[in-house]
Amino acid sequence: MDILRRIIFYIFLVFYLLSCPLLILYSLGYIVYPLKDKMVHTGVIHLATWPAGAQVFLEKTHFKDQTPMTIQDLLPGEYTVRIELAGYHQWVHKIRVEDGKAAAFDKILLIPNSWSEKSLHADAFSELTPLQGTEYFLLAQDGQLKNHYVYDWKKDSLRPFPVVDPGLFDFRVSTVFTKEDSSSILIMGGPIWDRKYIYAQMTVQGPEVWDISKLITQRPLDVEWGSGSRDIVFALYDGYVDRLDTVLDSVYPRYVEDVRGWGVYRDQFLVIDRNNSLLVSPVGKKDFKVFLDNRELSDIWSREKDFYDIRPLGSDIVVFLGSHSTIILNHSRPYVIDEPLVGVRLDAGNAKLLMWTRKEIGVIDLSNEENPKSTAAVQANIDWVFVQGKDIRQCFWVYEGSHIIFRDGNQVWLLEPQPQGPAHLEAVTASKENSSVVFVEAKGSLYYLGEHDGRLYSLDIVARKGPELPAFKEDASSALSNKFFNVASPVSQKD
Repeated sequence: MDILRRIIFYIFLVFYLLSCPLLILYSLGYIVYPLKDKMVHTGVIHLATWPAGAQVFLEKTHFKDQTPMTIQDLLPGEYTVRIELAGYHQWVHKIRVEDGKAAAFDKILLIPNSWSEKSLHADAFSELTPLQGTEYFLLAQDGQLKNHYVYDWKKDSLRPFPVVDPGLFDFRVSTVFTKEDSSSILIMGGPIWDRKYIYAQMTVQGPEVWDISKLITQRPLDVEWGSGSRDIVFALYDGYVDRLDTVLDSVYPRYVEDVRGWGVYRDQFLVIDRNNSLLVSPVGKKDFKVFLDNRELSDIWSREKDFYDIRPLGSDIVVFLGSHSTIILNHSRPYVIDEPLVGVRLDAGNAKLLMWTRKEIGVIDLSNEENPKSTAAVQANIDWVFVQGKDIRQCFWVYEGSHIIFRDGNQVWLLEPQPQGPAHLEAVTASKENSSVVFVEAKGSLYYLGEHDGRLYSLDIVARKGPELPAFKEDASSALSNKFFNVASPVSQKD
């Protein structure tokens, strides 16, 4: 009996000594691969969809678990993954599994078989003007100011734009100036011999309106104001800037001269001067200081002879949009793009910069560019996720930076860039020709004018039946610190 016990003990001991390392290796993702007679490090695929609860197929294997789910112990290689949910298009993609790594597709947005649009107003409109980053946008039935309306998407309310001066009743609008993350607008119009400038700030009680025509003596090339101090407006002319105070009803002519670039961030006014220096001053003062001393930037500005639209997008990210090239300043290092961009948009949560030309859409992963060892200018590393556009006018981040909505001509598309393989592209809707669209990330909804009837519509891109959306991340430009505005010595300016 003792001999039998010893035999059984040694059998279990040998089994333990052999199986224990295998169990440890298996827990670390290694399995025995008989065809190659060796241990192989496996990988995993993680899948999460909106809406959740979709069926998953890996090659010909159908899994009982539904999304979100993780497929483990996969041999390195390429697999075709198919996701199905009733009422939605199939999602199909080839995913490459690498040993010891996880391929994460955690924001798959399933496309409905037919988009469900909602008519918000029975009247027809000719134009939609976004006040991007706010709850408002402007709707026009025709060119007259009396037929302009303000829509509040939070309250789903439409109210007429107030015409407080009877002389403006037949005022014809020619240009509307807006600024992202600002609820103010400047409306220009009227005949050339009696041009008017109407400045308005949207409030919960309705627009507050001022006629500031006497402060603007000639048609400006552009106007700017800060979201932190909206009473101050800057008007750009040929080489100089006037500062306008809408409360004191006064103008400070030639506030700064020999301007090579300009922009406003909250309550800070930025300018590139005649010496190719980047200066900053509080919008209500004339106390310019050196914003950044970077010889590389000065050399570029001196060489290019271009005018730049300065757009601070983050606590340490500034974009300079020129008519011939674009510069991205990240952590004091300039990245150069040898072509003009139509627009840029930052996804601060994922440190990605969205940019577009008339024909291309690109993304820069800024997380790979942080804290550079050198401040020398380099070419930007852009992932061009879409290159077949015809007339791209607007782009928006969607679903926390995982997708992109863009308007190409009057067609609206949804683009899903992929960490592996080609992007997925889906048609969403067609908007009224020459009219803008608005995407509101907080609601996951698109607002636009109907292509044929001009009515105001909304269309849910993400906000569907099911679990609540993840907490909305505030847009970068309205939730940033001012640490980039640690400036150096004052610079004297002509009063």
